[in-house]
Amino acid sequence: MTRDPLVDDRLFDKGGPLYDRLREAGGSGPATCPARDHRRQRRLIQPAFHRARLPGYADTMTEVIDAATSGWRAGGRVDPVSETRSMAAAILLSTVFGTALPAASGNARSSSRPPTATGARSPSPRPSSSNGCGS
Repeated sequence: MTRDPLVDDRLFDKGGPLYDRLREAGGSGPATCPARDHRRQRRLIQPAFHRARLPGYADTMTEVIDAATSGWRAGGRVDPVSETRSMAAAILLSTVFGTALPAASGNARSSSRPPTATGARSPSPRPSSSNGCGS
């Protein structure tokens, strides 16, 4: 019984007030779009998750984490939330978009790390209604 909704997405469509709010906040992506649009969106992003790409992602993660932690010193204080957000943003930008955020001017952080955790925010792209997942 629990297997059926996982195999047949039409049996368990994503909808209701929670998903409506999630779509308002983050757009109608594969995690939040209705079943009628999910398969098309999943197929568009599926190549990024191919087994052959994973070692490259691991290398990128290692490089970003090494760069981020290289300035840490024994006995020093680190804000784990800020640091992990910065690392996650850098990994996402590098693996998905092949780029990095520029260093924030006047910021003491390394130029290899994004300024997102220090308050600078990059605009979040919103899906257009032409992507097949409009409300």
